[in-house]
Amino acid sequence: MPNKAIGERLVLSPFEPLVAGGPADAFERHVRQLFQSGYRSLVVDLSNVPAMDSAGIGALLRAHATARRMNSTLRIAGARADVVRDLDLTPLADVFEMSGSPDSMWSAALPSPTIRIIAAAVLGTALGAALVWAGSSTWRRRKRA
Repeated sequence: MPNKAIGERLVLSPFEPLVAGGPADAFERHVRQLFQSGYRSLVVDLSNVPAMDSAGIGALLRAHATARRMNSTLRIAGARADVVRDLDLTPLADVFEMSGSPDSMWSAALPSPTIRIIAAAVLGTALGAALVWAGSSTWRRRKRA
């Protein structure tokens, strides 16, 4: 199963049906191993998965549960229309965060450099202001005593 890593993020691209009889179980084991090895954000690219049965849906649900237990994320991207239809037939379809393609999932997961710089500047300013305020109130209390 090909993987594409970007830092702690990983795109997992299965190329076979996620069905009972081995593939679904193998997929679930692979996902569990990835989370245990330190990945915290996993995108499952289903664009090359031609079919999925209840065992495949169960494997995705258990992988999602593993991600939540480990304070990680599991997202689904690129699912074919028939696979999306199968997921929509279950009452658990809303559990998964889905997007049209893995690339759109990355753009949602990684803010632009400009936004990151602005966020860092705002956070730094807020932290600095909080430290100044805390220091001045401590200084005032000591002065009164």
